[in-house]
Amino acid sequence: MGDEIKLKRLWFALKAEKRLILVVTALFFVSALMGSVNTEQWRKLFDQLQIFDHFDKMIQSLGANPSWFKVSKEIFINNLTACLMLIGMGVLLGIPTISSLITNGLLVGYVITVSSQETGISGWSLFFTKIVPHGIFELPAIFLAAALGLRIGISVFSSVVSLFKSANRTQTQVEWKEIGQRLPLLLGLIVLLLLIAASVEGLLITSV
Repeated sequence: MGDEIKLKRLWFALKAEKRLILVVTALFFVSALMGSVNTEQWRKLFDQLQIFDHFDKMIQSLGANPSWFKVSKEIFINNLTACLMLIGMGVLLGIPTISSLITNGLLVGYVITVSSQETGISGWSLFFTKIVPHGIFELPAIFLAAALGLRIGISVFSSVVSLFKSANRTQTQVEWKEIGQRLPLLLGLIVLLLLIAASVEGLLITSV
């Protein structure tokens, strides 16, 4: 009975964020399509943001012939940190959350396109063989984290408005209370999805 109640609460929590999840999902895939064209332009952006330097450091930290556990742990920590940042940056009206989501989408589109050009393998084939096996768990976690970041951003904006309009204060307090109730459930789901994704990706990497 207890597990059933928790599942129902999780379901209602997801339904409450449904619209924002759809928004961030669409934003990510539009960004991925943009990243697949004008790749040289995006490469300059990624170099400025030192994104590839971050990946190089992570690979170097793993050392030669790392174990599945070590690779999976590193991927999980990296992805969990990114998701927590997406949520936490929501306090800045969600603007950094959106910016980070777009950057990740651009990066996925860029990497698939460049890899396709270098290997001669179609982009769709790379997407389904390299991204989907772990992305089917990882991407929903990222979208959920981004949606929570936007939800917090919207509530922060409402809180600022309520300082000048007392009529909105009660509604704003209710919003924050509901976020506080949903957050632990959705964070638990994010962690679970990232654990599965990291395990699968670690297996793909170490089995090569």
